[in-house]
This record gives sequence, C-alpha cells and structure tokens, in this order.
Amino acid sequence: MSIDWQASRVQVVVSSSMVMTEEWCDEVFAQWDGPIERHHDPERLQEMLLDADTPSLFSQPALLSIKVSESYWKRHAKLLAPLCGVPAVAGVVVVQAQRLLASDPVAKAAQACGALHRLQVPRRAHEVQTWLIGRLHQMPEGVERPQAVADALMQHRGEDLDGLLAALNQVRAYVDGPVTSDDVHDAIGGSAERPAWEYTDHLLSGRLPAALATMYAGRGLEADHILAALANDLRRCLCALAEDDDKQAAQLAGARQAGAMHHARRRGRTLHQRGCERLLNGVLQTMRASRHGDDPELASELFSLHAQRVIRP
Repeated sequence: MSIDWQASRVQVVVSSSMVMTEEWCDEVFAQWDGPIERHHDPERLQEMLLDADTPSLFSQPALLSIKVSESYWKRHAKLLAPLCGVPAVAGVVVVQAQRLLASDPVAKAAQACGALHRLQVPRRAHEVQTWLIGRLHQMPEGVERPQAVADALMQHRGEDLDGLLAALNQVRAYVDGPVTSDDVHDAIGGSAERPAWEYTDHLLSGRLPAALATMYAGRGLEADHILAALANDLRRCLCALAEDDDKQAAQLAGARQAGAMHHARRRGRTLHQRGCERLLNGVLQTMRASRHGDDPELASELFSLHAQRVIRP
C-alpha cells in the first residue's frame, strides 16, 4: 500500500485490532523519508499540529503517529477535521483510532480526500480461522497441521484477533521448531486455572513460601500450567505499562476484561519494565528447558527461587 503524503496533512487509520493497525503503520511508515514521532493522547495536540505544518531549515519534516482513545477523540476531533484534504507542506499526522462513525466530521473529511483507511478485520468464526491459518503459513519456523493449531488457539482465545496473536507469540517463544496443536495446549492451556493464578499472585508479590505451598497443594499443579500462567500475567504487566488506556492495553495483551489491566499496571510499576522483561525471559527459558528434558517441577521451583532476586532485590 502506498500513500500520497502531500495529499492531506492528516491521515486516519481505523481498526478494532491494535496489532493489525501496528502492522499497517509499519508497512506505510517505511515509505516516509524522515523522522517518525509516536504519541498516545498527547496533551499539546494543537501545538504539535502547528509544528508539523511549519517548514524548518534545521530539521526534516516529521511524521506524527498518534494513537487516540475515544474520549480523547471526542475532545480533539474539531482540530483535525479542517486539516483533512489540505495539502501537506511539511510534516504529516497519522491518527490511529479503534472506532470511527461514518457521521464523524473527521471521517467525512478524510473519506472525501482519500485519507481514511479502514482496515478489514475478520469477524465471523470461519473468517477468523481462515485469517489465522494464513498467518500460521507465514511463520518461518513452520507449523504442523495449521488448521488444528488454529482450532487450538481459538479454543483458548476465542475469535479476538489480538488475543489470538498474543497467544501465538507466546507459543512461538515456547517452542524451538514447527508449532503443533499440542504446543498450544502446553503453552497456554493452563492459563484459566484458578490455582495457577493463585500461584502467580503469590510469586509476583514476593510471597515465595505461599507460592510453593500452592504449587504442591493437594496433587500439585502442572508445571506447564503455572509457567503459562506466569507468562500471561507478565505479558499483561508489560502491555499495561505500554498503554495507559485500559481497553487498549487489554486488547494488546489479549485479555477479555479491561478491568484486569489496572491490577496488571500496578504490579508492572512495582516490578518495573526491566523486571517484567527479565522474569518473562526466565519463564520462557524454563519452559524450553522442561521441553528438552529437565524435570518440570524442579525447573519451576528453581525459577521461583531465582525470581525472588528480581521481585525482591
């Protein structure tokens, strides 16, 4: 896809999928010859629009990529509508929205000048499955029985595209070769188990004895399940740190309820981004070690012990 950057000072891309929007932007932004600035609900939008439209002798024109929430859009749409269709003399603004009514003044103005880009997102189950199988075929590591893998992913994550892609990325980090449906069940199958979440809550809160007690209570928890739950929890923390808006953070993390992101953000701020990244990397390495012959329970217990150095330095 190519865009005539001079045709309009404002370009608008609309999609319910944050991942598809990011992929579209990556492809389109590669055509921009200059700096790219990324913002989310910026406070100084009016000044930014003025700066972007003012040629400078000292710097190249910038492309401003702006993610907007619904509430932000309602407050600032009147600033953007007059700029749609106005030829760009310097920088360009690309606005990313998850929903935009056809009656919206910006939508009308952008549509009239060819600056509105609505990404087609599969909705029905069979459409999502076809789309997902297509994504699986593109994986460089390969996939065994793509339809079975797609069915397994949808069994755990439903028909939400961002949730499916988040789960797929977790599975890809878990395996070393072609992905199978068994890999999907092993990597994310335990994420809905309440005891597993009790373990992760204890562990990430620094309560190691309680975490180990939960791990071995009764007949014990499957090591794959608790590691999958940990990976999911840490991904939520990282997504909550990356996105201030709970709905967008939940969509990025593949979570069904935006309310869960408040707790994830609070925990993420306690652990810090670097801590979450180190822990997630440790979880994935532990999962790989278990797949290659290490005792799963022992590997999980050792990870729990070493994790305390990050959680409670």
